[in-house]
This record gives sequence, C-alpha cells and structure tokens, in this order.
Amino acid sequence: MCKFGFLYKNAIDIIIDRFRTKLDIKYALSINNYHPDVVETGLIISSIDMHFPVESVILNPILTETDFKRIDATINSTISLKRSRALIDVLPNFFSKSLFYKCPNFKNKNDAIRKMTEDAIQQGYAPTDFFRSVMDREIASNTVFGNVAILHSQERTIKSFISVALCNPPVLWDDKQVKIIALMGLSKESRKLFCRSF
Repeated sequence: MCKFGFLYKNAIDIIIDRFRTKLDIKYALSINNYHPDVVETGLIISSIDMHFPVESVILNPILTETDFKRIDATINSTISLKRSRALIDVLPNFFSKSLFYKCPNFKNKNDAIRKMTEDAIQQGYAPTDFFRSVMDREIASNTVFGNVAILHSQERTIKSFISVALCNPPVLWDDKQVKIIALMGLSKESRKLFCRSF
C-alpha cells in the first residue's frame, strides 16, 4: 500500500519475485482504498507508516536489503504463528479421560509403557505393534526431561492422542524419578501439522 496508489510497480514486482514461494498476494491497493473491515489479509506490506489491524511491514521509499530482511522475518513469524494456532486448535482433541492416569500403580518404566500403550491399542488409537515401536524409540534416545517422560513412536498411529500419567509416588525411569509421563501418538494428518509447527 502507498499514498498514491502505487508502492512503485517495480518494487511490487521485486517483492513478488523475491517472496513468490512464501506470499500469496491478494491486493495491491492505494491507502485511500484500504478498508480493514473489507480487506481480509494476514500481512500488510506498506510504504505508509500507520497502525494496521494485522501484522505489517513498513518499507522505505527506496527498497533496501534491510527492507527485504524485515519482510522475510515478518513472513516467517506470521507463518509460524499461523501454524502454532492451527496446532493449538486441534490439540485439545488429542486428550481423552480414558487415557489419563492419576497416581497409577506402575512398577517401573517398562510397566508404565506397557500399560499406557496397551490401553491406547485397546481403545483403537494405536496399532497392535505400538508397544514395540515406543520401546524402540525409547532405546534409541532418552525421553526424560527433568522429572517428565515424553514418549512417542516413530510410526503413525490410527488416531492422534496424548495419554498422561501423573505419578505419585514417582516411577523409577532408568536412573531418574519421573512424576509425569506423556505418551503421544500421531496420525498421518497430525504428524504433518506437528512437523510444520516445529
């Protein structure tokens, strides 16, 4: 956007060429034709310094490399925020009361993994080999962070879920005392969403 209806045609072409894979340009408007209640967008690139209701980048009259870096950084943060919001929207659907354990009587790490994976399998969330694939992942790399174990498989599950165990007393997990166990299973669709978000 600019004061007289053009952000300099050449500048728009340069921005389009440079950010073609990241931007879907919807409008090129004069500030006089801009109405926030009509124009729906996630990012505004403008040469006019004013308050916009969405993320914006204000450019110098003559484009500089700094302008391009600011555009790129703003596009990246806008994309990241959009992906995070999409994840936040679906995350509550991953939890089920039937996969929540309060003060479970797990004897040890293997017992906890076995019980949590068996319940996920029985309830139709995970395939029958889920215990083995979670154990394979556990062997490959430590999943304990402080007193929290975050388990997952490298394989897809039937439905996405997060199973949580709050352990009091803590469960002996190798050489650590674990108070919270989270077992996560991701379907093909959810895996794509998580990969884009992280």
